[in-house]
Amino acid sequence: MTITRINYLLIDGDYMYVAGDFTTIGGISANNIAKWNYVNNTWSNLSTGVPTECFSLALDTTDPNNKILYLGVLGSSAFDYLYKWNGSVMTDISGSTINSTVTSLCFYNTKLYIGSDDNGLYSYDGVNYNTIYTFVSGFIYSIIAKDNKIYIASNISGKYCASYDLINTTWTNLSPIDPNDDCLSLAFYNSNLYVSGYFTTINGVNANRIAVWNGNTWSNIGDGLNNDCKYITIQNNFLYAGGTFTQAGSQSVQGLARYDILKQVWSSIPVGINDSKDCNILALNSSNILYAGGTFDSITYQNSTGTIIENTPNKLSQWAIIDFDSNGGSGIVNTLTASCISPNNTIVIPSGSSLVKTGYTFSNWNTNPNGSGTTYQVGQTVNLSSSFTLYAQWTINNYTISFNSNGGTGSVSSITGTYGSNGTIPSGDSLDRVGYTFVNWNTQQDGSGTTYKVGEIVTFNNSFTLYAQWSINNYTISFDSNGGTGSVSSISGTYGSNGTIPSGDSLDRVGYTFSNWNSHQDGSGTYYQVGETVTFNNSFTLYAQWTANTYIITFEANNDSGNVITVPEKYDTTITIPNGNNLFDYGHVFENWNTNSSGSGTVYEAGEKIVVTETVTLYARWKIVDSDLSQTIDYSYRLVEGFVNFFMEYENQNDYIISIIDNEYNIFLSDSLANTPSFTDYHQFNLAVLLLAAGYLDFSKYM
Repeated sequence: MTITRINYLLIDGDYMYVAGDFTTIGGISANNIAKWNYVNNTWSNLSTGVPTECFSLALDTTDPNNKILYLGVLGSSAFDYLYKWNGSVMTDISGSTINSTVTSLCFYNTKLYIGSDDNGLYSYDGVNYNTIYTFVSGFIYSIIAKDNKIYIASNISGKYCASYDLINTTWTNLSPIDPNDDCLSLAFYNSNLYVSGYFTTINGVNANRIAVWNGNTWSNIGDGLNNDCKYITIQNNFLYAGGTFTQAGSQSVQGLARYDILKQVWSSIPVGINDSKDCNILALNSSNILYAGGTFDSITYQNSTGTIIENTPNKLSQWAIIDFDSNGGSGIVNTLTASCISPNNTIVIPSGSSLVKTGYTFSNWNTNPNGSGTTYQVGQTVNLSSSFTLYAQWTINNYTISFNSNGGTGSVSSITGTYGSNGTIPSGDSLDRVGYTFVNWNTQQDGSGTTYKVGEIVTFNNSFTLYAQWSINNYTISFDSNGGTGSVSSISGTYGSNGTIPSGDSLDRVGYTFSNWNSHQDGSGTYYQVGETVTFNNSFTLYAQWTANTYIITFEANNDSGNVITVPEKYDTTITIPNGNNLFDYGHVFENWNTNSSGSGTVYEAGEKIVVTETVTLYARWKIVDSDLSQTIDYSYRLVEGFVNFFMEYENQNDYIISIIDNEYNIFLSDSLANTPSFTDYHQFNLAVLLLAAGYLDFSKYM
């Protein structure tokens, strides 16, 4: 006989009991019950098994060394619906109480709870049976126990989903409004009871084939399932569902689905029933290997090489499921599965290229979120013997902020830090740009991005370049009167722009005339002419340059001779007032100079030093000669070999030559032009006019 179906799976340590409708399984003879060692991959029978199809199993582990397996079967006579297996002997324990097919079993607190077809609900303490509830028509599909209560899933009105208090022996109908179809399977997650079946409403709540009761109210599980859900089981925050559905929430599936209880989303595990037949039962062992039994002949799953279709002559399959958790990141790496039976039990560890975690770089996978478990490298080939979750491992990024002088010279060192750490934006003191002043930093060269100020605290969250932002300088050229009076307004302009050098018309300086500008006060710098175009490239001061005025000092003889001497002198020049030796006025001697020809002005003595400040005319002042000579003096003079001889003509026409003039104005006369004079006479009189001439003549040859 071939295997018709698998109805129930029960995990016990390294073994799994398999119940159904078969006489051989895994190449051995086994009547409707067998044991699978999933560590050694070997099958064994339970003696002669049971005579008819087995629907349910329960295990008494009160004595771990003497476990008892209970089996509910399809009876072949009036009383052969319940069996027990003590490890060596199979015994019919139906008695006279259990007289219909046992559809569900649950062992709890030393007692076996039994649900039957069209009969009732019973308990068994190993010796005696106790009737809890009887009914005429219906099925109790599932029994589970928690906190001294048993819960049933059935198609019995008023007890589709109900609980029975073992202490108070009272019933509670959890769905006062009957579901619109059968409840088939139950599973607890903490205090929440999950129920699956054929229904689409439960207690008036729309719930497609699966719902949850929190102790007070019912809720659906998203969009639920689009067809019958025959069995559910929960392990490690996941609910696994088996049936004939092809849609779980928004996920396309094939009779198998998984619901993440914490995230409250259906996920598509890449396994399924290939021929659209029933998945009746699910189980997970301690290694999280998922087992499924039913009426199917092949299954499909997705490993790292693609989609695998595998025949299942035993109506039974097993998968290792490898989940990939982004571990704080975002993105998805698809779950992989393998059959756990060589050669289809290998996968290749995928990359984490589809994952993103801000501030981190994916490095590898680990069985522990904190990286303390087993590490799996991308591309590594793994032979699977268990299901597990691999957690993405992330290496915190180091980020660098670089600084670009953006047209300037010099450099600023980059700053580096790990993601989330802080750094300080440096100054631009080491940078220079002619005509500009550093202002701040910006993420864009043109300053259109984000601005960062010097000293600002920045959190490292990516690498980027900051560009120096420059403010064009305004330069001012100031103008200094440099000893003058008045002022000239400064001119200003931005770097590289042009300005015009102004005139000095508004300036004045006594005795000077403005000429141009110079960068140095003393005129030793750069000259700038009025009207010259200048390019602004720095701020500086230009100093007015002055040309001293030239003044004419005129010396007038102030007599009929008309002699005039003009002397041009620069302003502020010190000159010495000359004597009048080169002037002559008959009967007079030179006395001094005066600013007025009449002598009413300012008097200047010969030899006096004066500072030139203006054009001025000085007039010679004459003094009449005082004489006691009795004769008339007629004079003439002539220039011989560089000196002047004054001839004095007496009445007797004798020629006399001025020979010596002493310090007391005595004149000594000679009677000829002899080199050695012979003195014959002298006269004393005031010779001022002769002294003037003596200033230009040489008498030393007569001394």
